[in-house]
Amino acid sequence: MKSRFLSLTLLAVAMLSIGTRAAQQKPPATPYQPSLLSDGQPDIQGLWGDVLGNIASLNVERGDLLHESAQKLGVGDFPGLKMFKGFLIDPPNGLLPHQPWALERRNEALKEFQAPSPAMMDPQTRGWPNGIPRENYYSSTENGPYQILQPPGYVVFFYEIHHEFRIVPLDGRPHPGKDIKLWEGDSRGRWEGNTLVIDVTNHNDSTRFDVMGNFHSDEMLVTERWTIVDKDTLEYRATVDDPKVYTKPWTLGVTMVRSPEGNELMEYAGVEGDTAVATAAAIREAKDAEPK
Repeated sequence: MKSRFLSLTLLAVAMLSIGTRAAQQKPPATPYQPSLLSDGQPDIQGLWGDVLGNIASLNVERGDLLHESAQKLGVGDFPGLKMFKGFLIDPPNGLLPHQPWALERRNEALKEFQAPSPAMMDPQTRGWPNGIPRENYYSSTENGPYQILQPPGYVVFFYEIHHEFRIVPLDGRPHPGKDIKLWEGDSRGRWEGNTLVIDVTNHNDSTRFDVMGNFHSDEMLVTERWTIVDKDTLEYRATVDDPKVYTKPWTLGVTMVRSPEGNELMEYAGVEGDTAVATAAAIREAKDAEPK
């Protein structure tokens, strides 16, 4: 009886081992193979938008933690902020790794985000360009998609918001001199399999990452990675390296989806008729007039 039991046990172990090896030897799922253009680029042309919508531009960090900070700073309650999870991939705690002085400066803007003074107002509210990477996650059905074109040797981005655009050469040419500072930075790209990698340098320091006041210096380096997952999905990752403002590099990520059939880039008016600046000023005046 013991011999029979031992034999059955050994047989079971052997079958489990064979099954495990078979599972280990099972070929991996075939990755998506996009069609290739005449110059060999994977085809990612079309209209795209991010799945977060323009709420992504509110704040890149975890909203619940930022809400706690806002309460400590005496900012009024903003329930919607608590619901926003943010989209930082690294650091995993969902908070940006500010230098101490940079956190103080960000908090000054955070104190006023509901009715900012001109000095603390989000540059995008004034109709100024968003810069990179914000240009890519401030797209939605409300603010319009963006379009990708791929003439031979280039990737071209057209943004509906502010009518901004980027021309990304793929031939390995150098960036311009470091004294040249641009609203959208200077982009140089290359393909690594199904991933478009873009190094963006030569930024000015006039753009921000979000409404809450997170900012950068003019020495920021952004490394973008656009990976085509399937015909209708792009995964976007942007790593920011700016040791003047942050203690270490950090990475954000959003999923881009193909815009529905029939959508197109529309005319955009970012300044004409906009009342955000006047409204913020009126709110501040009203608060200043309240009895102390």
